[in-house]
Amino acid sequence: MPAFEREMAPTIPMAPLREGAARWGSGLEVVGAFGHINGQSGLEDWPEGLGLLKAFAAASIV
Repeated sequence: MPAFEREMAPTIPMAPLREGAARWGSGLEVVGAFGHINGQSGLEDWPEGLGLLKAFAAASIV
């Protein structure tokens, strides 16, 4: 199961995020400097995000 992170998280450096994902047996997808990834982010249609979501959903089916 992947973990997702944006590059602007000021409170957590990337190294601990990568280490945590590795401990969980997860991949880490760094999606860029988008701020919060939510309905208020202004991303509108985001094909890359939809692709990540579809890949996540397909990998999560057991």
